[in-house]
Amino acid sequence: MQNQSGLWHFDRIAAQDAKRADALQAAPSRLELMRMVAGALGLAVSNGDVHIGFDESGKNAKHLRAVIQFHVGQQIFDWFFNAHTGYRAQFRHRWEDGQGHNVELVTWLCGELRAIEREEISARRLSASFEDRGSEQAPVSRVLASLDPRLSKVWFCKKLIQHDGKVSTLHVELSGPRLVFDDHESWAAPCADESDAWLDLKGAFVGETGLYQIKDPELRAKEMQRLGSA
Repeated sequence: MQNQSGLWHFDRIAAQDAKRADALQAAPSRLELMRMVAGALGLAVSNGDVHIGFDESGKNAKHLRAVIQFHVGQQIFDWFFNAHTGYRAQFRHRWEDGQGHNVELVTWLCGELRAIEREEISARRLSASFEDRGSEQAPVSRVLASLDPRLSKVWFCKKLIQHDGKVSTLHVELSGPRLVFDDHESWAAPCADESDAWLDLKGAFVGETGLYQIKDPELRAKEMQRLGSA
């Protein structure tokens, strides 16, 4: 299929699933797609179906970051990762553009979280390897304090926090038809069935001297530009 963005082609996807390729080619604008993702979180907030945890840093188990998980559905998921207007496309243009887009998206998502009416929420405490350590009550302000847009990040969810303490594995397909560039370089095109199409919003770890990420956000952005994953 014709590459209208200077990014990647959907030819391999079209050869296997023409309907999917057509939908990717007709994806909404960058801003509209961002509104859709924020709207999915807003719907989850209103339905009480946001999954929230605090996971420990591998450097110090007392340093925690907020993890927000929400369902977006198969089509938004596909657009988010694979469309020319999606999340990864911004990094491919320029890693600086990707960083700016991430900051903008996280800011929108935080706005949806501020709509939580309760002063405290139920969350799960998780180890650095994402093993459940029990439930805890936390003020919404503690969640938001971790979500500095410059240090937070969004990606697909592979381990879904359950309200009963279980952690479920979601299937995200990475071995299907790839996104191909003009120079024949290619990226995986993540896709998920409707029930598995969730996103993770991960904040920064809160340490004694302030907020931090184990992987430098600029390094992540540059890896995203080069590899499409980080």
